[in-house]
Amino acid sequence: MKPKSQFRNLEVVSTCELSQHLKRIVFTGEDLEDFPSDYEGGYVNVILLEDKSLIQEGERPKMRSYTIAEFDTSKKQLTIDFMINHHNGHTSVWASRTKVGDRIVIAGPGPRKLDNFKSNKYLFFGDLTSVNAVRGSVNKLSKESKVEINLFVPTKDDFFDLNLKNPFSVNWIVADESDYLTDAARKSQLLDSKTIVFAASEAKRIKSLRDYLTKERGLVNDSLFISGYWREGLTDEQYRAEKHKYK
Repeated sequence: MKPKSQFRNLEVVSTCELSQHLKRIVFTGEDLEDFPSDYEGGYVNVILLEDKSLIQEGERPKMRSYTIAEFDTSKKQLTIDFMINHHNGHTSVWASRTKVGDRIVIAGPGPRKLDNFKSNKYLFFGDLTSVNAVRGSVNKLSKESKVEINLFVPTKDDFFDLNLKNPFSVNWIVADESDYLTDAARKSQLLDSKTIVFAASEAKRIKSLRDYLTKERGLVNDSLFISGYWREGLTDEQYRAEKHKYK
């Protein structure tokens, strides 16, 4: 059952940089007392306020969705990875500057997008904004599954160990200006009508990938778990306003 969404006060307890463009921030707080387990790969909405009491009743504050990397139930610590040093979105700037003791508010959690774990073939496409959505889903698969993971990053300095539960290999690819998601799909040896595809990345390229998978390869929507997480050239707020164009 999906937990009831609620606002939660959190405080930063540690930070570290996983790569040139990815910063890990660990939060804690009494409001995590009833936070559900097994939501790695799901999401929370981050709100750049210091206390939930600042949110007026009925108000929908500005928020940005981030994937849950880990939740330690014994320590009541929530881990989220933030992309930094790549664009000037408000949350990314906050994450690049944050320090121990800083406070934020979150809402959620929400579930993983991928909910079909009964197939034996899975093809993943992601980037630094969705790396934990990929990791959370891959970690639900059995070691007998056939899995191909493609992660697109700004530089070679952004390659890092995902610490997967099973020894699936990861294809780290430095992204360029091309239609790299569709190009990778065309090259995949795993893709056929029975493959489950998860993709979360730049919206325009996601739309191109969806068109290729449905119109050229004939995959049905039930086997596709695809989302545009951001749009090149737009801020978070601008993309939210235009997101419907990339469905």
